Amino acid sequence: MEDEAVSRGRVLPHSGSLLRMLAGTALVSVLTTGLIAVVTGLLADRLGPAGFGAYMLARRATGVLLPVCTLAMGVAVPRYVAAALQEDRREAYLLGGLLLGVGPCLLVAAIAGGISDASTRLFFQNSGSTVLLYGSLCLLIGTACHTILYGYYRGLGRMGVANAWQLGVFGIAPAAIIFCSPRSASPGEILFLMGGVACLTLGPLARHVWMGARGGSLAHVPEVASELACYGGPRVPGSFAMQSILVLGPFLASRRVGVAEAGYLLAGQVVFQLADVSTSAFGIVMLPRLASLQAQGKSDYLRDLIGLVVGFVVHFGLYLSLHLLVWSRPLILLWLGPQYTDAVAIVRILLIAVIPYTAFVMLRSIIDAVEVRAINTLNLLMALAATAAASALALRTGLGAIGLAGATAAGFWILALLTLLFLWKRLGLPVQHLALGRVLAINAALMVPALVVAPGLESRVGGPALLAGGALTEGGLLLAYCWLMWVLNVRWANEMMTRIAPRWESGSAQPERTCD
Repeated sequence: MEDEAVSRGRVLPHSGSLLRMLAGTALVSVLTTGLIAVVTGLLADRLGPAGFGAYMLARRATGVLLPVCTLAMGVAVPRYVAAALQEDRREAYLLGGLLLGVGPCLLVAAIAGGISDASTRLFFQNSGSTVLLYGSLCLLIGTACHTILYGYYRGLGRMGVANAWQLGVFGIAPAAIIFCSPRSASPGEILFLMGGVACLTLGPLARHVWMGARGGSLAHVPEVASELACYGGPRVPGSFAMQSILVLGPFLASRRVGVAEAGYLLAGQVVFQLADVSTSAFGIVMLPRLASLQAQGKSDYLRDLIGLVVGFVVHFGLYLSLHLLVWSRPLILLWLGPQYTDAVAIVRILLIAVIPYTAFVMLRSIIDAVEVRAINTLNLLMALAATAAASALALRTGLGAIGLAGATAAGFWILALLTLLFLWKRLGLPVQHLALGRVLAINAALMVPALVVAPGLESRVGGPALLAGGALTEGGLLLAYCWLMWVLNVRWANEMMTRIAPRWESGSAQPERTCD
């Protein structure tokens, strides 16, 4: 049965059901992020301000170079591997991804290493930091190798193996390096060790390539490499556009408003990182899954599934936007402290922008799965243009940091609307599925108790008591929201109750309906 499924190009659920894959990937994302935070704190203490600054600068330089040097193979490889209808073409896509994703990194490393003094002056303003340069280049190559292997396992549906490599390379190994390496280790030496661990992914990559070569996949490499390049190349500017939307506000604030205000903007942007951690699992798992559905010609099921996801994102995005606005002041003061009262307005605006940002992060994988054209890149460039225009207007009119925060929020709202509009047109989703009239009425009704409780709690209690009271209030309102959506026959709520209700009645889970 397994051979038959592979021959027809189906993605086999090696690591269990879709929900289990989502939960496992989300858990690994949280664990990896936590370990990265711990490692960063330990390095800050060990290396001191100058050494830690050099380390972070090298990591940032590697992060900027990676999407360019890999030609977005982290998205292209899992999509095409999942959609491949023959096993030999899957191995060909792996080899093509290696050539396009790791080859440019080797070329950059060779050029930068050949002119090491000039390269270190360019990136680190110090011609004596050659060890830092070589450590950064090693990390660049190792991360590129990991990107291809991780994408290949994603495409095969082997998320358990993919997650193990992710946690090992970016979480456990760096922590082990910090604890085991001597305190005298330089930033460059630490980066070199981290890159060396990432290069261990060359072992399974070589095994898969060898198996593919024996199976005749080399004959397909020129064709599939062209496909991957045409898909991934136009998506490279998108990563720069996304980073530019985030960086533009703090950059302008530091030069035209003040360093403190720039710090408020950067502090507010932490919520975007938290949103990435909480929602990244969806895109990681769903992109190859949806690409496989499209390759199998299951357009009706695909349209229905995406319609449910879009409805869920819109409805919960509306609810969370309104309720974050109500609770933003006590949340911000509890997070940053009462001395940051001046930052409340700035961070409040950025909190509202979290919802469209999260919607885009979740929905971009759907677009990448069903569309070869770089639609996300086009949308990101338009959102960046809107952010730049709004930022210029904010500075000209004297709105300062608040205006710059508003420009960032406007850019993400435009990005989310463009994303939703494309999916609606591309898939022909019926507008009535959104049930906007009923949903707006429910949200208006549930805003009343939130508006009453939030100021009352803030005036009477603080600290953990305020947090607990707010959590209880919003937990009850959220349950009421889901129940009302089900009562009013909203599609995603009906689907959720269809899966949950049998468990309540029988005490055991029924087999999950899947597309396999």
